[in-house]
Amino acid sequence: MDIRRYIKELKRRKVLRSAITYLLMAWLIAQVSAIVLPVFNAPQDFMKNLIFVLTAGFPISMVFAWVYEFSPKGIKKIQAISAEPLKAEIPKKQGVDTNKKLVFLPFQNIGS
Repeated sequence: MDIRRYIKELKRRKVLRSAITYLLMAWLIAQVSAIVLPVFNAPQDFMKNLIFVLTAGFPISMVFAWVYEFSPKGIKKIQAISAEPLKAEIPKKQGVDTNKKLVFLPFQNIGS
């Protein structure tokens, strides 16, 4: 397995971006909860359960980021790229266009 191709695929599927976003949001939720929960006299088990849920949610989030693409148009399943390298097509030289024209657009000065 080529590690460079794997990392490139992670970037293409935006898994790394999802991982960083999830970790930052989980850290923020944990920090706010650590401040707010004692104010409301929440039991200690609640904070432990919250940390467990945030930790267990990380691999689930990564699986969804690998399989699906979240876009403004909705959730779409990501298509796999074929294993064979794509060959770039070289455009054939086209005929020389001798029918060149220069166009002047009228300009009206409406300022003072």
